[in-house]
Amino acid sequence: MKIGIDFHGVIEDYPEIFKSFLEVLVKREGEVHILTGPDLLHAYQEVTEAGYLEGVHYTKLHSVVDHLKGREVESWLDEKGRFWASDEDWWSSKALMCEELGLDLMIDDSKEYEPYFEDLGTDFVLVGRKG
Repeated sequence: MKIGIDFHGVIEDYPEIFKSFLEVLVKREGEVHILTGPDLLHAYQEVTEAGYLEGVHYTKLHSVVDHLKGREVESWLDEKGRFWASDEDWWSSKALMCEELGLDLMIDDSKEYEPYFEDLGTDFVLVGRKG
């Protein structure tokens, strides 16, 4: 099985559930792709600091920001240096990434991504947010 999973709001918020689950999937030769917003440098730092290791808890890490930059979508940085793109480009990004990667399942906490999965071969599971 090839799954995609969000870091912020999912893996990060529910380590007691996902840490061992992802480790088992990787051990059984499943593919676990973390799809997260920040650029890869920051994403690796956050994921590693949270105790998730490539080859143990996930197969590959992917950045929405880097994906959008690679597609050369219109984007800008705000006064705090944060990356922005149109809502359409941002919210469709994970569906496009899942399609390109051939993923079977995507687990995320943001319902805004869900409509873009309707006609894909990737199932979308919405996880409730803590609090």
